Amino acid sequence: MLQLTYNNLNWIIPWYASDYITLNHSQKTVFDETLQNVLNWHRETQLPAYATWLDTLQHEVKNKHIYSTGDIASHAQVIHRFYQQLVTTLTPEIIALFSQISQSQAESFFNALAKSNLEWKKKNLNKPPEKHVAERQKNMSERLENWIGPFTKPQQSMIYSWVTSLQPTAPEQLHQRYRWQTRAQALVKTLDHPASKRQAERLLIEPRRLWTQEYARKNEINRQTTLRFLRDIANSLTGAQRQHLIHKLGKLSGTLKALSRQHQQDRQNLPGNL
Repeated sequence: MLQLTYNNLNWIIPWYASDYITLNHSQKTVFDETLQNVLNWHRETQLPAYATWLDTLQHEVKNKHIYSTGDIASHAQVIHRFYQQLVTTLTPEIIALFSQISQSQAESFFNALAKSNLEWKKKNLNKPPEKHVAERQKNMSERLENWIGPFTKPQQSMIYSWVTSLQPTAPEQLHQRYRWQTRAQALVKTLDHPASKRQAERLLIEPRRLWTQEYARKNEINRQTTLRFLRDIANSLTGAQRQHLIHKLGKLSGTLKALSRQHQQDRQNLPGNL
């Protein structure tokens, strides 16, 4: 499924983007060319890096590594760096696109974004606390079970303890979404000025700059809670769960390597390289 989805990102992404903005013919041509260049970069440089990290993780699991909270934090930092590298690469292209769109296109985009925020508010803000807990528990259970297989009773208790220890952040998240949209909407109007472009870059790459102190405080508490939870889960794996995880990590790493190799072979088979 991953391989099929990844191989079709060149039309999945434009299809998704069309919910937010309609491009004219010349804009779409530039967008498609830029997207293909970014996908080529991602296949060539990022997929091998992801696979290398997965191989490291698999090696640790095979050798029954005993994890500390710092170990889990280091792995989380690797994932964050991957994300930041992608955002940093995409940011100039996003700004270039929004520098070329019309006022009506910009208004359409931000109207769609406002609608998305409203839907998020209806879904998350007025939900009873016990429903938040139940949904988080269900989501985490499904994700973990996919990676390690069926849980033990102590692991089920760990999941419940983690869920009930998290700080609620829905109001702060909504406030952050509104602040980000308001700032982005103002900057799009003046992207022809270098100062505005630099501010737009920071807005995309470092959205946390807009976080309130309270939101940052709650996020840090939740981050530390989650690191301890993942440490305890990792150190509680049974032999069967360890083998399940080793298999999943190896399969995902192999898929990423195959996608990267496929891209290299396709490039070598281009007419100009024959």
